[in-house]
Amino acid sequence: MMKIKTILKTTWRMTTSNWRPLDADTATLERFKFRQYHAIARLVPFRMAADCANAFLICIIAQAALPIPLLAGWYVCILAVAGMSVSVWWRWFRNGTPDNAGGAPFSRPILLSAAMACLYAVAIIMVFDHVHPDGQVVLLTLLGGLIAAGALGRAMVPPCAFVWMAPLTAAAAYALCQTTVGSSSFILILLAIYVLIVLISVLSMSKMFLARLTAEASAEHQEQVVSLLLRDFETHASNWLWESDKQGRMTRVSTRMSQIFGQSPSAMLNVELGRLLSGEESEKTDTVGEIRAFENRLSLPQPFHNHIVPFKGGNEWRWLSLTAKPILDERGNHGGWRGVGADITEKRRYEMELETLAKQDPLTGLPNRRHFLKILADQTAAGTTNALFLIDLDNFKTINDTLGHSIGDKLLQMVARRFQACTTSGGLLARLDGDEFAFLEKDIDSIESVIEQATAFLDSLSDPLHVSDTRTEIRASIGIALAPEHGRTTNLLLRNADAALYAAKETGGGAARVFDSSLGNRQQERFEIVSDLGFALKQGQFTLNYQPQVDCLSGRITAFEALLRWRHPEKGLIPPDHFIPIAEETGQIISIGAWALEQACRDAAQWPDDLTVAVNLSAVQLNSRGIIQTVRQALDASGLPPHRLELEVTESALVSDAASAQATLQALRDMRIEIALDDFGTGYSMLSYLRNFPFDKLKIDRSFVMTLTDTQGDESRAIFRAIIDLASALDLRTVAEGIDSEEKLSAVRNYGCDDVQGYLVARPMEAVEVFKFLKGWQAW
Repeated sequence: MMKIKTILKTTWRMTTSNWRPLDADTATLERFKFRQYHAIARLVPFRMAADCANAFLICIIAQAALPIPLLAGWYVCILAVAGMSVSVWWRWFRNGTPDNAGGAPFSRPILLSAAMACLYAVAIIMVFDHVHPDGQVVLLTLLGGLIAAGALGRAMVPPCAFVWMAPLTAAAAYALCQTTVGSSSFILILLAIYVLIVLISVLSMSKMFLARLTAEASAEHQEQVVSLLLRDFETHASNWLWESDKQGRMTRVSTRMSQIFGQSPSAMLNVELGRLLSGEESEKTDTVGEIRAFENRLSLPQPFHNHIVPFKGGNEWRWLSLTAKPILDERGNHGGWRGVGADITEKRRYEMELETLAKQDPLTGLPNRRHFLKILADQTAAGTTNALFLIDLDNFKTINDTLGHSIGDKLLQMVARRFQACTTSGGLLARLDGDEFAFLEKDIDSIESVIEQATAFLDSLSDPLHVSDTRTEIRASIGIALAPEHGRTTNLLLRNADAALYAAKETGGGAARVFDSSLGNRQQERFEIVSDLGFALKQGQFTLNYQPQVDCLSGRITAFEALLRWRHPEKGLIPPDHFIPIAEETGQIISIGAWALEQACRDAAQWPDDLTVAVNLSAVQLNSRGIIQTVRQALDASGLPPHRLELEVTESALVSDAASAQATLQALRDMRIEIALDDFGTGYSMLSYLRNFPFDKLKIDRSFVMTLTDTQGDESRAIFRAIIDLASALDLRTVAEGIDSEEKLSAVRNYGCDDVQGYLVARPMEAVEVFKFLKGWQAW
């Protein structure tokens, strides 16, 4: 008995464990309820017909046991319940069976099921004891069928099944207790098992029905969401959906797509997509290949992504990006295409503009450095005979800094046009950077044609340029390297052309030079200097020499100028004019100059307090961002007072960015550092510099001193006297360089110069010799 209870309990738990109330909103639950009742209502006519037939059978069996009027009344009740059930069914189906019938009388099917079951139960209980045993068997059989058939027919609504089974199960239990066949307890257990099986079946069917309803609701919800997203996508997105058969004929055209193509959706249906793309110009040579390639792609059942095709839209060609997957039927056969498209015309134009900008110099419209080097690399790799011209404008930097960058830009544009007018057909002219141009002459016949082209470039600048009422003369220097004679690689060809360019500039500019082996040797020497400079500072190869400056009247030593020297371990002493210009070009002068500045301050800190040290600042140093910090660190590290440091700058250092240079010098002057203008008279000699810049001293170039005592030096004497008078008027101290004789010393002293520097006083000396010199110096 305990095992039976355990089996029944386990079966019940397993059956009902997943039968839970649905986690859904109220509207969904109401729709589910209606679907449940709708499922049982469809069988109402057949069920009621069966109930009437079963009731008539009971009347026949019970006619001898009960009064006919009682049976007739009972049967009328059966007909009444059946009629009401059919009436409810008729109203539901006549109203079209809406999906959501929140107002439907859900309680009626339960009440009608309970009423019909109770009528059956009452009749059987009243009749069972009074009929023949054969009739009892019929009644028990009928009860078993009614319990199972009625419950399963109402399984979609478990409450209906429960109220149906309860009265009939009670009637069956009563009837079984009245029978004399077998043990009543055993028969009741069998009835309980039978009823439990029916109950489990009802719950299982209800559970499966609800699961199906849930799946349908979820699918419907997803379909609505997808439909909503698709409608929103087609309404607001720039992309659009399309479908076609496997031949590419349109089967679905979205509103957005029809707008893109400028046709109605109906007009586009059954039209091949390739035809829509080409419009009326299906044989246009520059697009027919791309469209045909797309049509061929449609013939293969393979998905594609972002296939770009041209499209004739109105009076202009546009670009579309198409993505699609093949539509396959149940057998996997290709039935068409479904995809998405986008108008990428603006993106395509932007990319083309970027491509143009990547290849073109925005100022002159010529090819830029990147594009030129690519073409040069292609030509060099092909091994063709070419000539590379590097063209540099000699005096453009001065003009640009003097007249302004806007005038400079216009001049570059005019120069570019003049160069273009004289280039040979098939050649490539480009602007590399700043005032540097390049020209690649392809498939040259002879060196004479190269010289002729170079002469044409130089002659094109022979006439002055007029910009904004300003007459300007510009010259150019040209370096030429021939391929493959002077180089089989791009880098070698450029390096040799650059060497020829430097050689042309050294002649004074306005000339062209073809590369030769001697220039290669000089270029190699320059490369070695650049390479060695990188190690010279780390290996302590630089030293400082000092040359004294003396007061003209008293003969007192006032300062020492620090002069940089490079003692190469293999090449010996390298002159400053050999490596300093290269260090300035490569930027190495920044670190070298910082070392020289700090070392000069350290040495000067050991001298008497009335001596200053003069250190040269190159244009690169002056225009570097960290110069103020570099000077401050040198003073802090050495302990030298700022007023004992003098920084010398040349006029050329002030030209590139006068405003920035003025601000930097003023900041240094505010630190109580003295500022000297070196080599005055050899550069631009602009009086505005003397008025606007915070100078304390002018150093007059040795070229004026050398001719002061000559019999034909009247011009030099006049200039020297003018410089002294100008400095005096501006309260600037003057220093004359290159004093190597008593005669020159007497001359500059007579003109009123303050200090002198030169071999007459002393040659440059090492730092350890300074104290010895000071000790032995006697003022005149």
